[in-house]
Amino acid sequence: MRLRFTKLAEYAKIAYLLAVKGEFPLTREKIDYHIRGMPLKRRYNLFLSLLGDTLNLRRPVPFPPYFQVEVTNFCNLRCPACPAAIKRYHRKPRCLKLDVFKKFIDQAGDYLVYLSMWGIGEPLMHPDFCSMVEYAHKKGVLVVTSTNGHYLTPELSERLVKSGIDTVVISVDGATQEIYEKYRVGGNLEQVKAGIRNLVAAKSRLKSKTPLVNMRFIVMSHNENQLNDIKALAADLKADVFSLRSFGPIFIDDSGIEHEFIPSEKRLRRYKYENGKRVNRRDFVCRLGWSGGFFVADSKIALCEADFMTRQALGNLELEDFKDIWFGRKADDLREKLHTDMDSIAFCKNCVFRSSQLEGYDLVNIGCEGFGLKEVC
Repeated sequence: MRLRFTKLAEYAKIAYLLAVKGEFPLTREKIDYHIRGMPLKRRYNLFLSLLGDTLNLRRPVPFPPYFQVEVTNFCNLRCPACPAAIKRYHRKPRCLKLDVFKKFIDQAGDYLVYLSMWGIGEPLMHPDFCSMVEYAHKKGVLVVTSTNGHYLTPELSERLVKSGIDTVVISVDGATQEIYEKYRVGGNLEQVKAGIRNLVAAKSRLKSKTPLVNMRFIVMSHNENQLNDIKALAADLKADVFSLRSFGPIFIDDSGIEHEFIPSEKRLRRYKYENGKRVNRRDFVCRLGWSGGFFVADSKIALCEADFMTRQALGNLELEDFKDIWFGRKADDLREKLHTDMDSIAFCKNCVFRSSQLEGYDLVNIGCEGFGLKEVC
């Protein structure tokens, strides 16, 4: 009861900001954004979404205020735990068509607040990536991407800054080439470092506050002893933010890959395991089917990134309108299962968000003082 009251009190504060001021404090990837001047249509839809999330309501179903877009499903690297590098998850290489993306923004953009533009592939390999960002940005949508950093040439960095993108997360999982390439197979650390410098320089040259350059370090068994070195590297490269994340792939299988890379130091491990498997939280409630979804590179709409193989796709945006897909029978049936019998949905069984966080996990409290760099963990 106390938790429900606390949630309602928080909702009341946010509802006031939305209704009276058209403002919304949003935290994503542990970064705080403060959105201002939100149009009435977007405010009202977000109001419904937040109310539904607070009270776990099945109805009404709002337009999604958050969405993830997989602009490509292929990559230049072969990271061992990434589906893009695993044969059994192979898909025909695709780039999301620009006209289909624009259709999505035209039909859902008035309600969107936040757009994550990455999926299983490397987004900057898409030739129209900056055009997509610019199109969404003109609708007033907050846009974020995550990249391995190999394509941040001076030219592309300048185009990214001009596109209006809000945040660029760049993965740097080692302070030396030997450690970096153990997971980022086929990667070149010096090229990534040069890419970060290019993006920082483009921001400075264009006198732009955005994008926020977030240098991301995924802590794994082979690189956990380089934590101090990677902090120093982030400061040297003049990243705006240095963020940490403990290793945990979006899928779970019997290959042993996960246990090969999870950190050995307990405070750096995120999940609880029993008999070699992650333990699910009993109190977990998923609201993805109401507040957001996953737009796949082949134009299909899925409920979640975990369904990247689209075995339970809701529809195809190239053939249908978004409204018909989001409010259609397939989506409603899947939401009903999500609410009443989550285990009956194949991609929900191994959900990383359901996994119990390990007691003593302390990654968010590791200090990063000494060089004036903001740390967001």
